[in-house]
Amino acid sequence: MIGLCLFCLIFLLTEFRKRADILILSSDHLEKFSFLGVGYAQRFDINEFDGFTKMWYYSKSYLHLIIDGKRVACCCNFHTRNYDTVKMALEDKLVFLGEENYSISNELSYILK
Repeated sequence: MIGLCLFCLIFLLTEFRKRADILILSSDHLEKFSFLGVGYAQRFDINEFDGFTKMWYYSKSYLHLIIDGKRVACCCNFHTRNYDTVKMALEDKLVFLGEENYSISNELSYILK
């Protein structure tokens, strides 16, 4: 029972730490607030991004913003109410780098980094 509780706690903390971002997009900057807006904030210049990738996992759709080949921010239709608006705005400003296939080993390594 304790192991199950620890697994759920670790999963929720890593899921919220890596996937539950709030993005504020302006004409030349993007601000990312982690932990659904409660956590720390980061500010990026739009020109810093290589682009974005898209990944589907069951009914969730993820957009990962990429800088130097690494995911730095994530927008998910499960956590973001205006996902379609954010997706269209990102498509206008950034280059689409392709779709990623879901792999449990890749996701575990990403979550634990």
